[in-house]
Amino acid sequence: MLGALIHTAICWMLWIAGLFRVSGMEFIALFGVIWIGYLSYFSLLRTGLNKHFADSTLTIPILFWAVSAIMYTLALTNDLRAVLLMFYLLVLVFSAYYLDWRQYIYIILYGALLYLGVILFFMSQYPDYIKPKKEIIVFLCYIVISFSLAIICSKMNTLRKHLNEKNEGLELALKDTESLSVTDELTGVKNRRFILSILQQQRLLAERGQYIFAVCMLDIDHFKRVNDRHGHQVGDNFLIILCRKIEKMLRKMDFFARIGGEEFLFILPLVNVEQATQSAERIREYIEESDFSEVAPDLKATVSIGVTAYQWPEKIETTLARVDAALYAAKQAGRNKVIKG
Repeated sequence: MLGALIHTAICWMLWIAGLFRVSGMEFIALFGVIWIGYLSYFSLLRTGLNKHFADSTLTIPILFWAVSAIMYTLALTNDLRAVLLMFYLLVLVFSAYYLDWRQYIYIILYGALLYLGVILFFMSQYPDYIKPKKEIIVFLCYIVISFSLAIICSKMNTLRKHLNEKNEGLELALKDTESLSVTDELTGVKNRRFILSILQQQRLLAERGQYIFAVCMLDIDHFKRVNDRHGHQVGDNFLIILCRKIEKMLRKMDFFARIGGEEFLFILPLVNVEQATQSAERIREYIEESDFSEVAPDLKATVSIGVTAYQWPEKIETTLARVDAALYAAKQAGRNKVIKG
């Protein structure tokens, strides 16, 4: 749109200077038609209707429209046609970022054909304004410069594509790194770093008032026996299956993470300590009743869970110490229990 405004402004100045062979009304009508094309293009983009076309950017149609407008106005000037011709070269530079090599050549050839038509028009209608040798030289220079720009812009476009590919690769690598930094490598659930950051976020929400959340710490009972009896590979597989089972019992809004070898932490937003205790009890019962024979024959498991609710304005470290104490109490009470603290 900026280029269209500049083109219109240049033609208006030429008209003011008497170098544009149209009346005031003809000038308004001409640029009214030109701007209908530009505004139609802009409207298609704004409304999303451009998505119905094979090329949703509509780059080729708007460039052909712009070149046609420039060449038509060029035919209405006398001695300063080169001014508008330079503007056309600016359009070529702009189009290099959006077109492939073949499309770029089409635009150049289309412009060359129209410019040749302008010269022939002047030779037939205004021979006094035309010096054939000069026009031939200008036309040849135009062709050389256009194709030189094509080569330069093609290389620029190639470099831009390579840069975009590298940037996309870096973005994917960054996402992978970020994912690994907050994900437990073995089980695929979130890790201690992630859950601690979520606890701080939950504390900030509680600081605003009318927001509660509970924290549960889970430990697998006698997990060492699984490793000693079946081996560490079975132990690893058991942890993975156990995580999938616990995740099935949690809500989508809950947060779950592995914080140690066989210890896990989950956060239950908008839940008080009584509700959290009920949820933890359901998880404990589900694990106790679950069959882990897919990991090892007759493998069963139980878990101990400590439960607490965050109490404003305490620090998160205090909340974690309380839930850890509740977990310890559950284990001291014989394991396979849920204790609230």
